[in-house]
Amino acid sequence: MHHLSTEGRRIRCLSELKRIVKKGGLINVQAWALEQEVDSKRKFHGTDLWVPFNAQPKYLQTSAAEPASTATEKTENKAQEVSSKGKGVAQLMAEKYDNAEFDSKKNLVVFQRYCHMYRKGELEYLCGLVDGLEVVESSYEKGNHGVILRVCN
Repeated sequence: MHHLSTEGRRIRCLSELKRIVKKGGLINVQAWALEQEVDSKRKFHGTDLWVPFNAQPKYLQTSAAEPASTATEKTENKAQEVSSKGKGVAQLMAEKYDNAEFDSKKNLVVFQRYCHMYRKGELEYLCGLVDGLEVVESSYEKGNHGVILRVCN
């Protein structure tokens, strides 16, 4: 839920969860919280922001049509071909993706991903906008808000 960028998308997500779960069934939703513990390394300065995602190059594909292993093998072959230029696999992969950066210290490809940080009570509010969902339990644990929902109709 924290990667959905608008309230409308969040409501559609909850509606779809309600649609696919039988009447009486339970849904568990967890999402990142704006409120973090005092000792947390995470400090958010707003509810909508971009956070880095570190990807190992072996899990990336060069195109959607290629299996990851083929893409990785091709990239590794290319890395060997250009090794005289001093570029490794991660750096080559970072160059293939728009908006990706190469972290030379960690040898990783870094993407920026959208995250919405939920305030206390926000998940409950959204669930209240979807007819047929009942909040059974609300929780906060280790920097995440959560709700358990029951499908009523």
